[in-house]
Amino acid sequence: MYTRYELYFEGEPQNIGMMMGLDDMEMNEDESEELLERFNKELPLIPQIRNFGNSITHFPACYFTRKGLETFKQEIDALIEAIHDKNNGWSVNVVELETVLDSDIYYQDDYQGVIKTKYHNSDEIAV
Repeated sequence: MYTRYELYFEGEPQNIGMMMGLDDMEMNEDESEELLERFNKELPLIPQIRNFGNSITHFPACYFTRKGLETFKQEIDALIEAIHDKNNGWSVNVVELETVLDSDIYYQDDYQGVIKTKYHNSDEIAV
């Protein structure tokens, strides 16, 4: 299973993960650095691959593996809480994938995977 935390603004999907959009939600640099500190120290760097397969309908998205969720649970929960506490229109939506084709996995380590992901329709609602 793979889990992704995506940002929504006023109920509209932004097609970005929660760790990538902190600058857009009035989170100051010190606060962002503190929230991301363990991720930045312990998550393996995703290799720079020129063509992850971007297209009009799909993009490469980062997901946590089961082990990643267990390892970083406290930090994930703190980040979600900080985003929701801003109360400025941003929310986090959880996306779970039970099965993924091997051909759709661009990269994977113990904690995370980069997976071919379909862009959201604007009529989806954040939770």
